[in-house]
Amino acid sequence: MRSLFAVLWTLLLSAFGFAQQRTAAVSLDDGRVLHGRVIAMDLKSLQIQVGTEVLTIPTASINTCHIETVPEDPATATPGLAEPVREASPGAAQPPRRPVVVVVPAALDESELDEESLPHDRRNRSLWQQRIEAFDAMYPWLAPAAPTQWISLGLLLFAGLSLFVHLSTWVGGADSPAFGRAMAIALWYVVSGLLQVAFVPARDVAVVIMLTANTTLALFLMRASFGLTRSATVVALAVQLGLVTVAYGVLTLVDAVLASLGSSPS
Repeated sequence: MRSLFAVLWTLLLSAFGFAQQRTAAVSLDDGRVLHGRVIAMDLKSLQIQVGTEVLTIPTASINTCHIETVPEDPATATPGLAEPVREASPGAAQPPRRPVVVVVPAALDESELDEESLPHDRRNRSLWQQRIEAFDAMYPWLAPAAPTQWISLGLLLFAGLSLFVHLSTWVGGADSPAFGRAMAIALWYVVSGLLQVAFVPARDVAVVIMLTANTTLALFLMRASFGLTRSATVVALAVQLGLVTVAYGVLTLVDAVLASLGSSPS
């Protein structure tokens, strides 16, 4: 993704050139490679025209994107056609090759590039911002529309985890499954989870260390708080993981149902 954002500033600088066209070669997550003319670009999507079809591509699904500005000669340019291939005689010097692009006849209105829609260089974004934007792209119906709504979502997550911890310790046979202690462990889950989302990079070593530390601390906290035996603590943790898996399955099901409703013909 960094290669995409590094090239956005180049697009911005070339946006005010006279008689120039911007073309893009886009590699997607599903393996497709698209070549076309840039129609619009903002922080969430890239819109290009390939042939006669205009495609809107979310930035979250882009692996790489190569933008280039192609000078257009009005006397020789043929709308809708790529540059013709000319065969050179044997031994003749070959001209430098440019990336193969598709130039379409639709014109780009430069007046549409206002300050809100201009691309930005996002290489300096924090890990927290990147993951929040990825969450927003994955579950747009669940992501809060206003920053203050994150509080409601956090309280809902905290309440659900508290119930999960309380139920798991009860299944594990705790002598005193006090709900207040379950809330304390759930609060630790939420706080530590937010810190790890904000600072832990998605690397193999970091992920292994994070999972090992989380499992060890969870077992220690439940055993110290509820007086569980070792086997009972493992059972309680397994119940918590099972409940979280069920909750994730319900979330995925709701997302699939909403996606099918949104794509169904009206």
